[in-house]
Formats: sequence, C-alpha cells, structure tokens
Amino acid sequence: ANAAKALLALDHYADAAEACMTIVGIEPRHVGAHIDHGVALSCLGRIEAARAAFAAAREADPSRFAQIQRQ
Repeated sequence: ANAAKALLALDHYADAAEACMTIVGIEPRHVGAHIDHGVALSCLGRIEAARAAFAAAREADPSRFAQIQRQ
C-alpha cells in the first residue's frame, strides 16, 4: 500500500494501479488499496473503472470506507 501511495505521489498512475491490484489480489478487503486504485484509474482517465474500484472499497468494508472518507 505504501508503494502504491508513493507511485501516486510521483504521478506514476499505471504503476500505482498495478501495485494496487497486486495488493487487492493478496488482501481483497484492503479498502485503502481499492481507493488508491480508484484514484490511479481516475488520473488515467478511466472513470468507470475508478467508480468500480471505489464501489469495491465500499463493499469490502463499509465502515472503514466511511472512516476514510471523513479524513
């Protein structure tokens, strides 16, 4: 998750998206990885895929998703 955030900070969106998918493959309920994936996809102009990633974050853990949204 930290690598994905670093890649996002460096504007390496495709690499960040790939890193997030790796994390989600290992830990499907990792809300932060789903959210970061959505951000990366959004930055790549893949809006529908980004929406799906955000929906997956909400589905994985609704309370954690709400907590992150409030931050």
